[in-house]
Amino acid sequence: MFKRFRSGLFYPSEIINYRSERKITTVLYLGILVLLSMIPSFIIMFEENPLDFEDKRAIREAFRDEELPYKIENNQLIYLGDGEGVIKVEITDTLNVILTPESEAVGVSPFSVDAYIILTKEKVYYMHSLNARELFSYSDYADLENLDFSEAAHSRSDFWTTVFRIANDQLQRNAWRTNLVNMVGLLLVSMFSLLILGVIITFLQKLFNPYSSFGEIFRLMVYALTPHVIGQLLASLFGFSLLAIVGMIMTVIYASKLSRKLIQR
Repeated sequence: MFKRFRSGLFYPSEIINYRSERKITTVLYLGILVLLSMIPSFIIMFEENPLDFEDKRAIREAFRDEELPYKIENNQLIYLGDGEGVIKVEITDTLNVILTPESEAVGVSPFSVDAYIILTKEKVYYMHSLNARELFSYSDYADLENLDFSEAAHSRSDFWTTVFRIANDQLQRNAWRTNLVNMVGLLLVSMFSLLILGVIITFLQKLFNPYSSFGEIFRLMVYALTPHVIGQLLASLFGFSLLAIVGMIMTVIYASKLSRKLIQR
């Protein structure tokens, strides 16, 4: 594979030698390109802090001036106000926090696409698309005892220090689940993007080379995508967008050269 990578990046004239190789080899090489294109996203995904300063500021602002007559006593969320007590706080356009004195997660509209963090009498749940998942019980964190939610409206530092510490702990505990979903989605998007680009370049080269089959041309175009992928990778890692443009230009040039060589043969 290293030889093919070297040819795809530096010696496009050698790529013509791979026109008759097994399809599985081309598929494996395409997989390598997909993985390379995912590296910047992987780095961001695994280095990202659970809650940064802007996240914390946005959360505190969302709770500012909210009346939350709730307190945790004896590992239970106690409602201190009048009425049914269900309170909803919108954190972002797609994330909400709900406090309820009930023991079960409150119902959410089946048409809602938002995510909900639901604080019930004894436990905290995460709900999205009608799937509720238990996060933790109040008894799991000793410093939640006597936590007064009315302090959230006044931005009391002690209150938010406790809340953010537990939030970060929960985000870290569930990071593998989120990262797994993100990785699968990223893999599909990266693969689809390279396939579409490969098909487009192959189609354009096919217009000038009716003598070769689409599959034969596509097989060579996969290797011609190497400069494009490496250019994108370096541009993301070093913040130099010109490298991505250079990579794409090299790919187009390599594709044209390979098409001419196919015609000559």
